[in-house]
Amino acid sequence: MKPLAASVALACLLSCAANAQGIEGTADTSQPAGEPGPPPGRKIVPQKEPSSTAKAYQVGSFMVYPEAVVSEMFDNNVYATQTNKISDFATIFSPAVYVQSDWSRHVLKFEAGSDSARYHSQTSQNSNDYRYSMEGRYDISSQSNVYGGLRKAQEHEDRESPDFRNGFYPTIYHSLKGYGGWFNEFTDFSVRLGGTIQKLEFDNVPFTNGIIDNTDRNRILYTGGARFSYEISPLAEAYLQTAIDDRRYQNKPDNAGYIRDSNGERFFVGTRINLPRRLRADAFIGHMTQRYQDPRLGNVSTPMVGANVNWYQSAATTLNAYVDRTIEETTVFQTIPVVLPASSYVNTYAAFTADHKYSERFSVSANFSYSRDEFQGFPRTDNYTGIGAGMVYQLRHGIFLDTSFQHRFLRSDNTLENFDRDILFVRLAFALSPS
Repeated sequence: MKPLAASVALACLLSCAANAQGIEGTADTSQPAGEPGPPPGRKIVPQKEPSSTAKAYQVGSFMVYPEAVVSEMFDNNVYATQTNKISDFATIFSPAVYVQSDWSRHVLKFEAGSDSARYHSQTSQNSNDYRYSMEGRYDISSQSNVYGGLRKAQEHEDRESPDFRNGFYPTIYHSLKGYGGWFNEFTDFSVRLGGTIQKLEFDNVPFTNGIIDNTDRNRILYTGGARFSYEISPLAEAYLQTAIDDRRYQNKPDNAGYIRDSNGERFFVGTRINLPRRLRADAFIGHMTQRYQDPRLGNVSTPMVGANVNWYQSAATTLNAYVDRTIEETTVFQTIPVVLPASSYVNTYAAFTADHKYSERFSVSANFSYSRDEFQGFPRTDNYTGIGAGMVYQLRHGIFLDTSFQHRFLRSDNTLENFDRDILFVRLAFALSPS
């Protein structure tokens, strides 16, 4: 699954947005790690505005939800550097539209949106991200369905990423992902089979002595797996899941002479608990491996853990705890005292979020996140920490004022990578649906 954002995340405007979770409980069984940029929670992005009362335009048998967000961001360390910090303001425009079928059976969804950032002085850091997607579910019967989705996006890496190579401009990458699967329920027992294919391509970036060649990072990720679940009671289920994780690179060998292709497996067991209005929890434990074709790249074999716990302390207060562990792709090298490549890094991520709703119009939140990257191939560990808070106020129907502050810092064995960073967002969100 694609992990939950750890920054100040309040409810999305629309849950119908297409994402890696699949459609309403029909999630693909193994979402690929190895995607570009920092692992979940480390990328600073505008958060979506909340609206539990959003209304839609009815177009035939589809519900259409347009939205627009205008954000003003202040970043006191735009380049995430240890010294000579440069601060700047940026204005971010984020229009989007969500479309969802209004059928008694089957589901079809579409999403399109963009995020355009314009810095006031550091204009070289301007970016234009976009994404569009569709996904659907076909109900064979009340107990069985097939589902699938397709998503295309252009995004950029945040400079906090260990793979960011300090080009003059942000590193742009293109993602094309498709997934599909089959689900069937047998009384207390259910089976899900699914798979994902994702193609990633990175643009070259100008640098002092020419360009940074990012073609070595172009790759295709293949995942597939099966999940077997047993309903212990109406409030709890246990599951066993297994998956394969294959990663294939375009350049063989790459410019440094390494073949970075790899294959791996994931195996874990877990349980889900749902106590209405009190607790929703999903936790698992298992093992993951990744073996690299080039013998000079270190293989990975390590425990796998994960948890997502929502405790509804009261009607107004929700506490969330999140834990995840993944094997992430990297092309980072150690250069002193000898040159050594990293095959990957194991990312262990944990976050805690508290949300409190004072009224129908006003809510606040606070969060803490910690991310530990252990590089495989040489001794280096990066420790990221984030502390933040935010609030949302509904100015009037469909218009929200959303503010958040985040303090982030990195402490690494490679002390040259260390940084401290403060980011402030002020957003106006417009749900452009009928009053």
